[in-house]
Order: sequence, then C-alpha cells, then structure tokens
Amino acid sequence: MELFGSEIFSNKDKNEIEVTAKTEIHDNFEKPFGEDNVLNNFNNPEKLNNKWGDYLIYHNSLSPSGLEYNIYKIEAGLHPWNNKIEGIVFDFVLENDKKKKCFSGLRFTEREIEGEECLDLHHRRIESETKENFGISGVEFLQKAESYLSILKKNNLLKVNKMKAETSQFSIFSWLTKNDFNVLERNNDELSKYFKYENNVPIIDDNNRLVLNDNYTLIPFENWKHGGNKDPYIICKSFFTDPQYKELRARYYKDGTGVNLGKKVLILDKKNKRDGAGDVIYDLVDVGVMPRFILEKEIK
Repeated sequence: MELFGSEIFSNKDKNEIEVTAKTEIHDNFEKPFGEDNVLNNFNNPEKLNNKWGDYLIYHNSLSPSGLEYNIYKIEAGLHPWNNKIEGIVFDFVLENDKKKKCFSGLRFTEREIEGEECLDLHHRRIESETKENFGISGVEFLQKAESYLSILKKNNLLKVNKMKAETSQFSIFSWLTKNDFNVLERNNDELSKYFKYENNVPIIDDNNRLVLNDNYTLIPFENWKHGGNKDPYIICKSFFTDPQYKELRARYYKDGTGVNLGKKVLILDKKNKRDGAGDVIYDLVDVGVMPRFILEKEIK
C-alpha cells in the first residue's frame, strides 16, 4: 500500500520524512569502515558475472529503497574496454541497483604517471542528486574512498604511495586542491600563466578558488561519442580567433545541443581511441591553448 502520496500526510509530514531519510542515508554512509570487515571482504571478494566489474569487495546498503555504496575491484586486461590498464582498478560507486541508476562514482587505476607508480583518479562523477537527495557531498565521497584505501595501504595491500589526477577542467582542479591535492612542482611554475597573481601570490575568489587569467576562459564540452556534458575546460581565448587553430576548430569546435543550444562547444571526436576526454584535449594541450595539470596526494 502506497501511503506517501496519500492525503493522510501533510506537506510538512512529507518534508520531515524526506529530511529524516536523507539524514539516515548520510549517517549510514559516514559510518567508519570496520577494518576487519574491509580486509576480510578484500581477501575473499564476491565474484561477479558482468562486463563492468570482476569483484565486489565492499557493500553497504544505505536505505530500504535500494541505495547502496559499493566498492568494486577490476583486474587489469580482462575486458576489452580496459585492456590498456596497467594495474588493478578500484571503483567507488553510489548506486541504486533496483532502479539501475548510478549517482556518483570514483575510479582509481594503478598506473605510472610522470615516472611514478600511483593510483590515477581518472574518473570523477559526482551528480548533484548525491548532495541534494542524500546529503552526501563530493568532499565526503572522496574522503570515504581515501579512508578505504588507507586501510589497504596500512595492511600492505596497496603497492603505491600516492593518488594522482590529471585535469584541464577548472571545477575539477578547484575540487582537487580543496581536497588537499597538490600541484606537481613542474606545474607550479605554470600557474601564473593561467591564474591571476598579485605580488607573487595567487588571487582567491569568494569560493576559495584561484581566479583565471584574463587570457583564458571556460568552454563547454559535449561528449558526442558517449552522450552527456562534462564540466567546462580551461582554454586560451586565442583559440577562437587565431588562424593557426582553424583546423582544430573545424574538427572539435561545433554547435552545442541541449543546454548548450546556441553556443559553440568542444566535442569528442567519435573516431578517437584515447582514454578520458579523448584526442581533443591532448591536441589542444599539445598546441599550448589548454593546460593539463597533474595533482597528487599521499595515501596515508
């Protein structure tokens, strides 16, 4: 019997129920990991039979409606889609399997960046619903993953010491620095090229983020290969007018769709074979109109 939509509930009652459910979900999510439970599940994982994951290594049911926080392990090279991956993949996912919906996810892959083995945080998807409906912020979602990795590290189940992330997106760069990721030293020398400084000190806005240099702007990105939009990328304004970039504009600079109708956007070339954002980002970084920052953080 469905009572939630019944007239016996006032709007005040409904709001209180929603707030209570949101609080309970958040509190369930924030409960500390039990170290023994983590180790037992990691060493005796549940074997899965699907094309996206090999093992379920942690499971927490957050609500009766089917919301779950799951951690998956994917072995390198076992699937066509990850045959370039050097090491183990860890997926941290907030999902509702009953509704076949994923709300947020972080993917770390063991690989080498800048000559150092690390966990590469190369997939970062935090939907607004995660905060609005469940009270779980992006910061909390990342911290939860870090807590799990710390337990593995403490028990010698991780062979790397750092997390690293590469990005050309302003929001991701800001989010990572907010979460104590440090820019690699070689990138530090480039920051004044992309961001405003005063007396050799970076200018910070009201949201505690660096302020873009006047020569740079943000441009929307539409993934025409897989669908959906990505957070805007930092790009030099000269890209839009300089004749030397005419060929790149013809390939990647198209009319937007949906929320970007009437705008020009960057697109992912459907033929591209690159990981992540594809050829477009690598090509624009190579010609010097887009930055590519590498940030890192110790796994403690």
